Amino acid sequence: MAQYRELAAFAQFASDLDPETKKTIERGKRVTELLKQPQYSPVPVEEQVIVLYAAINGYFDGYEVSDIKDIEAQILAKAKSGAKEILSVIKEKGELSEADEKKLIDFLEKNTKKIEEAEKQSSGEAEENAPESPEISQSEEKAPEKKKK
Repeated sequence: MAQYRELAAFAQFASDLDPETKKTIERGKRVTELLKQPQYSPVPVEEQVIVLYAAINGYFDGYEVSDIKDIEAQILAKAKSGAKEILSVIKEKGELSEADEKKLIDFLEKNTKKIEEAEKQSSGEAEENAPESPEISQSEEKAPEKKKK
């Protein structure tokens, strides 16, 4: 969180950010949104672990920040029915073994947009939706404009 806030503050003054910095800032926005909880409605630790693991590892990168709370609710609803074992292990042991982490990764891959998918979709859409730019020959480019009298 500290890294996100530091980069976000820096980004206000910088016009060009490298892709890694942009990615960190965007991911930080999603984590910040996930950390918001309704007053007097604490989220169980095992549920927090699943959504934070997903956010930190890029499984929410394919979603808009404004959609994160809805996606979180959907993921948790699916986890309560399709990943009960993972939830109970986290609750009882307070940690994930490599095998349990693999199960969590499988669950998240089936139920979220991983960053690579988001990048493919956005680049594919960008290419499909990009307006065709007319080619300008060098002679047209160098030709001076004629003034009308």
